[in-house]
Amino acid sequence: MWCDRGRPADRAAEERTEPTDHRCAVSGGYDGPRVHHTGIDVEVGADVLATKVAAWTSGIYLLLAPYIGAFGTFITGSNLSSNLLFGAFQQTTAQAGGLSTANVLSAQTTGGALGTMISPSKILLGTTTAGIGGREGQVLRRTLPLTLVTTALVGLPLFLLARTSG
Repeated sequence: MWCDRGRPADRAAEERTEPTDHRCAVSGGYDGPRVHHTGIDVEVGADVLATKVAAWTSGIYLLLAPYIGAFGTFITGSNLSSNLLFGAFQQTTAQAGGLSTANVLSAQTTGGALGTMISPSKILLGTTTAGIGGREGQVLRRTLPLTLVTTALVGLPLFLLARTSG
């Protein structure tokens, strides 16, 4: 395991004499940013963010949840990776906002599936396979509106369902 200055992580930790505001990103060892305040390390992570997002978006979060899934697929190229990246965040946001966890997580994975339409890796694969390499921008311009509309159509029934049952 190696840390920020090319030293082994365990030696870097031994040499550290003052608190830092970053952590060594090693496989399986990074658990989010930390803030040092008056001698106490405080975890700042997905739980705090999810709670704030739930408070800010209150009643409309079910409209936004599929877009988070689509964004995750856009940046990772995979629905599974999107679910791994944002699933815990979505679950915590649902719980903090008093929403159905099943509905929010289904919006996450459905949005992730729709996000494959605009994922650069999928577009590159598709244009290469179709023999139209170099036209990725055109494909993205045509698929982006479709992705945005269909993603909204995923969130809308969940939003309406929550309104009528809540």
